Amino acid sequence: MPFATVGGLKMHYEWHGRETGTPVVLIMGLGGDSTAWGLQLAALAPIRRCLLFDNRGVGRTDAPDAPYSTGQMAGDLLGLLDALDVRRAHLLGVSMGGAIAQEAALAAADRVASLQLHCTWAGPDPYFRAVVQGFKMTRLQLGREGFLRAVFPWMFTPQCYAERFEFVESMIQYALAHPHPQPLHAYLRQTEAVLAHDVRARLEQVCCPTLVTVGSEDILTRPALAQELAALIPGARLEVIPTVGHGYFWETPEAFNAACLAFLADAERE
Repeated sequence: MPFATVGGLKMHYEWHGRETGTPVVLIMGLGGDSTAWGLQLAALAPIRRCLLFDNRGVGRTDAPDAPYSTGQMAGDLLGLLDALDVRRAHLLGVSMGGAIAQEAALAAADRVASLQLHCTWAGPDPYFRAVVQGFKMTRLQLGREGFLRAVFPWMFTPQCYAERFEFVESMIQYALAHPHPQPLHAYLRQTEAVLAHDVRARLEQVCCPTLVTVGSEDILTRPALAQELAALIPGARLEVIPTVGHGYFWETPEAFNAACLAFLADAERE
């Protein structure tokens, strides 16, 4: 497996798809690693050059027990791009990955060809903060399976549970069978980064084509947070995806992937 050392951090990464073209870097959210992108690679890899990696604290990347921030993780990403000699890339992030992408675009505007911010936020409000604090307390109190079963209703809609319960259960079993489970301390460090992320005062500096999407039934990063995020970024496009929740990149991958590819095509034309 390929690794790169970035500022003393050993990072796992993978290339998929085409060998040429501006890469699309996929940035996963809280507790997730590169293996969570399988439903996207099926659509993106045949026509795009895709770079996947594990954030600090998950998968096969190092998990130091020290404070994390989204700015720091954006620095990890930019350092990885340096190590791989990638000068410019499209950034596609979900949830915490979208927060990391925001920080990367603010830190290195000339290196970001376009920005996709899915089910994410610019800064916390009291409700969002309470939910994430609840996740943190739940992780401290329950084992891995109990935690997943408590958190997944925040990821998928009641309709998905009613009509596709086998799919939800398969996602839980897939997570339980993960060969590189996230250490407890690393999950807690990532939640600290999530709670501290607030770039609302700086987002007017973003100058690349930007897509913001959110599920209409997302009860974690609610549509109001996406609306605020899009309003703060000059020229950002906002798309509200009907009838889906926070995990819509898994729940309805066809619609998610189509939106991603259409935006990439538009961004390159611009």
